[in-house]
Amino acid sequence: MLRTYLVLAAVLLASAADSAVAQTSPPRLLLVDVDDLGDAFLAANPQPFFHALDAYGRRYDTFYTAPLCCPTRASMSFGVRGNHPDLQCTGLIRLPSDYSTPTAGRLVTLAQALAARGFSAAKIGKWHLSLSDQLSHPEEHGYAAYFGVIPNVNDYYAWPLVYNGVETQVTGTYLTKLETDGGIVAMSAGYDLVSVSYHAIHRPYHVPPAGLYSGPVPTTDVAKGRAMLEALSRELGRLVSAAQLFGYHLILFSDNGGNSELGGAKGTTLEKGCNTTMWCFGAGVVPGVDPSLVSVHDIYATVLEFFGSAAVPPLEGVDSVSFLPTWQGTSGARTHVYAEKFMFNGEDPRLKPTHWDRVVRSERYKLRRAPGHVSTDLFFDLQLDPNEFQPLAPGSFGAEQASTYLFLQNALIHWERP
Repeated sequence: MLRTYLVLAAVLLASAADSAVAQTSPPRLLLVDVDDLGDAFLAANPQPFFHALDAYGRRYDTFYTAPLCCPTRASMSFGVRGNHPDLQCTGLIRLPSDYSTPTAGRLVTLAQALAARGFSAAKIGKWHLSLSDQLSHPEEHGYAAYFGVIPNVNDYYAWPLVYNGVETQVTGTYLTKLETDGGIVAMSAGYDLVSVSYHAIHRPYHVPPAGLYSGPVPTTDVAKGRAMLEALSRELGRLVSAAQLFGYHLILFSDNGGNSELGGAKGTTLEKGCNTTMWCFGAGVVPGVDPSLVSVHDIYATVLEFFGSAAVPPLEGVDSVSFLPTWQGTSGARTHVYAEKFMFNGEDPRLKPTHWDRVVRSERYKLRRAPGHVSTDLFFDLQLDPNEFQPLAPGSFGAEQASTYLFLQNALIHWERP
């Protein structure tokens, strides 16, 4: 374990020293995403770390992601919807497809945009935007350093670690802990943006090391998931404590809802699949619950504004709307958010419309176009029907519902545009 940590420190510190854009003063930002943390599972298994964030940070309860991890990461990286014609990442990245998110072209990644403005970025942890043999893919996206595991893992104690484009097999080290160590070292190295992507609490469900969870040794998947969540919570506490020490602000969110056995609806456009929670924390961030509608691709414009770029050129985060003003209590700019699922990356979803499930929602209402029902819209009142059991019948619409229905239909046309 010590040897692995020392290798990590040497790699990241050397990369920072070699980077001409490494900064020694604020602003600095820690961007953290966790995997498959559904709101229902977190609510059923509260953790002290998240209670602390609720008390001292700003919580966004209507934060929209893709219902799968790859398109969420892609949208965050490029600031565009998954069906953007230059991205077309709306499903899983895995064999037999050879799809990877583009490293060159008209779109500009967040790390590339920061580098062009004189800021450095390090990526730690799960990548999942390319196949596992593309070891330099994070650096090609503009990160000055990458230290992590590119794909999902089959064992949290044995995995292929990649650093500086070189892969090494690691055994006996708990992945969640190492990802925390990586984030801490990257912050100590002075990168302006440190992006940490945890594999937890994604399958396989397992027993974390003793000391990272309480209670008896778990035996069921749900109990193991609960232990994984507690271990993640403890490690997040350690990471954010270091962020405070090094003067970093925090944005933290889950990439999608949890699996069904943990009370979520991952892989679907139900609210439990694509509506997760985001927390922001740091100097100047007003604590409280923020009702603003926020999409994952809004992180792009928010990060750039955080680093001093209030406006971005075309093709830099073209679908992204900064939520940075909401940190001071200003109302969010969005009137609706959008999510989609389409299982063929690299293809235009419009060519196979019955394979494309997409939703758009306002604060209260939600419109869905489901597979096999291209011409049939399902309209829900989330205030009265939060689990989306019964769509409203068109003949029963009141005045507010009728106007919102028309508004969301037009919004859906916008998001479906080429």
